Amino acid sequence: MAWRDLGPNEIAGRDETRLAGSLLWIVIAAAFLAVVMVAIVLLFVFGQVLAAFAGVHLDLLRTVMPSNRGVGLLFMLPLLYVLAWSVVFVSMTWMRAPSTPTVAAVGMAIWVALRLVLGVAGYVVIGVRSGGLVAAIVPLVLSLVAETMLAIAFWVYMQDGTRPNGYYRRRVRA
Repeated sequence: MAWRDLGPNEIAGRDETRLAGSLLWIVIAAAFLAVVMVAIVLLFVFGQVLAAFAGVHLDLLRTVMPSNRGVGLLFMLPLLYVLAWSVVFVSMTWMRAPSTPTVAAVGMAIWVALRLVLGVAGYVVIGVRSGGLVAAIVPLVLSLVAETMLAIAFWVYMQDGTRPNGYYRRRVRA
């Protein structure tokens, strides 16, 4: 598809250059995700600090995942990555950086790949311990297929969508 850059006089009058519609909902969801995840991380850290000052040994990871502590830490890495992705995406959107659609789409693809690698590693450990490797991996594979489809749709929207191109790159279809 051919795109043309908007002139300075066109930018203010075009609806495509505003943060609205699906793009606005994506930004709101990313901001909400970042706020919730930062709150959870802060609660976890402050809980550990307060417990240390009180002289109490508080091991929340062992409480939540008594037998699979290492696996739980493995599954936290994609969550921490998506937190960083959300903060970067919202910040770049706020700055209207022209590279935002590409950075966001590549970041989403990296997240799916990270989930794949760490998810399979975690489920192999769980499956080996429990003896049900196939039963443990099948839901993961189905989940990753769905996440891959969503990441592809996000990639296409961010690269070819009218709103992302108008808002970030100040261009419209020719």
